[in-house]
Amino acid sequence: MVLIPPMPPHSPISSSALCSRLSVCLLLLLFLAAPVHGQDQVVESLTGHGGLQLEEPFPDLRFTRPVDFQTPGDGSDRIFVVEQAGVIKVFDTSSGTASSEVFLDIRGRVRDQGNEEGLLGLAFHPAFATNGYFFVDYTASNPRRTVVARYSVDPNDPDRALPGSETVILEVAQPYSNHNGGQVVFGPDGYLYVALGDGGSGGDPQDHGENPATLLGSIAAVR
Repeated sequence: MVLIPPMPPHSPISSSALCSRLSVCLLLLLFLAAPVHGQDQVVESLTGHGGLQLEEPFPDLRFTRPVDFQTPGDGSDRIFVVEQAGVIKVFDTSSGTASSEVFLDIRGRVRDQGNEEGLLGLAFHPAFATNGYFFVDYTASNPRRTVVARYSVDPNDPDRALPGSETVILEVAQPYSNHNGGQVVFGPDGYLYVALGDGGSGGDPQDHGENPATLLGSIAAVR
């Protein structure tokens, strides 16, 4: 495992471009989330300036506390949505899709008592089409920690994972319930990059972000 230090940006992003990207990301999550009070007003506020046109692609689908969505890169035209409680759902992107299926349910392993805890990230192996591997990041209890684990897809059903196939790749103790990070992604170098928060509370009281001896407050590269 290799720690990746912060790198200076190669090309600055203008404030207007950044706001536009953030608005698009927020809109995507709003469409995926279950209806909540004030959602229509938020969408109207974001689209009322700049001439954005919105079209809800899957009006019959709703998800509870979605925190990540990924495609497997296997040419199957499927989307996988991560729900914070510990469920990954999958649906086909064809027109008229009316329902999603449970791909993986690990709620029994996931700690989500804290607002920022839960199943937080999903990354498909670059060779997922042939090896069926994917990786998740979640928080667990006893002791409170972050877990990065590998799972396998059911060889007899591409829309089902095997909950018993878990192989733990990395565990990091978490002193508090918040600031867990959770994003996992494969880079072009084949490494799995894991984003870890500073451990939580407020203001990083244990100075994890300034301590190179801990994985908290860092990006770890796992090969």
